[in-house]
Amino acid sequence: MMSPMDITIGFVANTRELSIENVSGGEEKKAEIAAKLASGEGVIELADGAGQSYLVQVSNVAYVRTGNVSDRKVGFFA
Repeated sequence: MMSPMDITIGFVANTRELSIENVSGGEEKKAEIAAKLASGEGVIELADGAGQSYLVQVSNVAYVRTGNVSDRKVGFFA
């Protein structure tokens, strides 16, 4: 089973980021994003764990950061 991951996308000429949590697909999705970025054209399609879809135009992407989904801790931890 492919583990979900968190993806953060930064955009050209914009200081804001798009953060998408619990994206399914794991390494296959990461390879798909890398191929789209290498081609420099097209649209990246992502869906989060809640079923919301995101379409991102590749020509506007400055960077993509991926990471494993970690447990969200609430409260005071040492």
